[in-house]
Amino acid sequence: MRNDTSLVATCLLATPALLWASAAAAEDSIIQRPGDHPNYVVELEPEAIVLFGRAIGDGPGAGVRATIPFMHNGFVPTINNVPGLSLGLSRSPLGDSKAPFYAPAVFHWSFWLSTHFSVLGEAGVFVVFGDGADTHLEAALMAGGRFHITPRIAITARVSLPVTPSIGVGVSFFL
Repeated sequence: MRNDTSLVATCLLATPALLWASAAAAEDSIIQRPGDHPNYVVELEPEAIVLFGRAIGDGPGAGVRATIPFMHNGFVPTINNVPGLSLGLSRSPLGDSKAPFYAPAVFHWSFWLSTHFSVLGEAGVFVVFGDGADTHLEAALMAGGRFHITPRIAITARVSLPVTPSIGVGVSFFL
C-alpha cells in the first residue's frame, strides 16, 4: 500500500511539472534578457504546506513568505535573475496541537525563463520554535518554480529539504 501511495503522489507531483515544461518550451525564452521581469519591491506568498512522513489526518500546514529583492537584475548580468532575502512564518501540520512554528530566513534567487515560468532556489535556516519544540535552527534548502498567471501573480510550488522535507504551494504577488 505504501508503494502505491508513493507512486500516486509522485505522478500527481510530476504531471503539472511535465505540462508546465512542455508549455514553457513553446514560449519565447527571456532568460537571456536581463531585467525582463516585473519591477517589484516585495513578493508576498501565502502558502499551504504538506510535510513528508506525517499522518494525512494531521492535515496541511499554512504559512506566509515575503521576499525582498536586493536588485532588479542579479549577480549574473547576462541572464534574467533576481536575488533577494526571503523571510516567513509557518506552522505545519495545523492538525497537530504540538506542531512547531517554522520561520525561514533564506537567500532567495529567482531565474526568469519565460513570460509564464520562473524557477527559484533558496538556502538558509529555519528558526524552529513553539509548542513541543525547543527553539533551534535547522538547515533550509529549497527549490521550486512558478507559473505566472499575470506579470504580478503566480502559482508557486516549492520543495524543502533536508531536515524538514515538505512541499509548499502558494500564490505569489509581486508588489
